[in-house]
Amino acid sequence: KQWYQRRVRGLITNQPMLVPFETRSLYFNATAFGISRSINWLQSLRESSDQPPRNVGFRRVDELGEYKIGRLKHERCTIPRGEDFLDWARQVLLTHASNKSVLEVEFRGEEGTGIGPTLEFYSLVAAELQRKDLAMWICDDEIDTRDEKVDIGQ
Repeated sequence: KQWYQRRVRGLITNQPMLVPFETRSLYFNATAFGISRSINWLQSLRESSDQPPRNVGFRRVDELGEYKIGRLKHERCTIPRGEDFLDWARQVLLTHASNKSVLEVEFRGEEGTGIGPTLEFYSLVAAELQRKDLAMWICDDEIDTRDEKVDIGQ
């Protein structure tokens, strides 16, 4: 069994041109994020392929003799907006990196949780990482003496 797993991983890693992109993508989704996410991904993949036609009544999962195993754990963190937003984001991501749960972000003093604020958080982190003063990227633009700040939604 382990020999087979090593051979498959080696084939996909060392000779990707021999394996179609769809197969490599499926392999990545099934193996890269841990067992709980793999099970969740496989169940959602099965559910999307088992959708009944619209003119037929919906069948309950338990009528088919199948069971759904758990759901992913969600962790919520609250962070402030402001000057040290990137430091807060770094700390949250470092703390959460070893967890297998889904990260949900909310902003301190604001209403709203779930996918909206979480997507905004990642967008703001991406915008912050593009700042020239961080010197993370090679920039061929003319040097601008103005000190432009990135809008972090304050």
